[in-house]
Formats: sequence, structure tokens, C-alpha cells
Amino acid sequence: MNNQTRRVIRHTPGMRMDLGLPQVGSVVIPNQFLSTVVTSEDRFSREPATQVLQISEPLIDTQKMLGLPSPARTYSLNLVIQLMPITGRGARPIVLVLPFQFRLERLPAKAPIPYVDWLLKR
Repeated sequence: MNNQTRRVIRHTPGMRMDLGLPQVGSVVIPNQFLSTVVTSEDRFSREPATQVLQISEPLIDTQKMLGLPSPARTYSLNLVIQLMPITGRGARPIVLVLPFQFRLERLPAKAPIPYVDWLLKR
């Protein structure tokens, strides 16, 4: 976004480590999934009493982005995935870079009940 490149950090509860260290990989076995919160390293702050890292602001400020012109409302995320073979000695891992492109748009408001929406259109 805005031609800025930032390192994205996966947030884990109770995180006390230094943000400059490499991230620990997550193991996802077949037929399972991983859901996690990510943000850039400049969005973290430390709680003064416990020194635990916490997210101080969101990665993308949607209200600020909606005020930008249409071409500037896009941002991207390059996700690096490493596939490790579980069988075979000395097999090399496969590293994939998955590029994601996001565009923020304001959608027209709709009534929460479809019947009311139908009445409003009449």
C-alpha cells in the first residue's frame, strides 16, 4: 500500500520476543488449516508492565483507504509457504511465494432483511 514494503509478523498470544528474530514456522498437517492474526512489525507495541507485545493498530486503516482515489486503494501480500516432504531422506523443501492483490471498494448499503430491500425498490 502506498508503495511501502513492510515485514508482516504473525501474532502469537504472550509474545515477548524481539521482532528482529526470524519467525518460527507453523506445522499444518494434511486436511487441517491454520488461522492466525498478522500485522506489520511497526504496528506492535509493548505493554509497559509485562513487556508483552500487542497489536496497537490494524494493518490496514480501511477508513483512511476509502478516502484515497481508486488506484491507490490496492495493496498486496506475498505469502511464503514452505512444503516439507515427510518421507525420503535428504529431500529438499519446496518454497512457494503466493502473491495476493487486494482492492478496497465501498459497496452500496443493503437492507438486512431481503423483503425490506424489495419494498424499498418499489
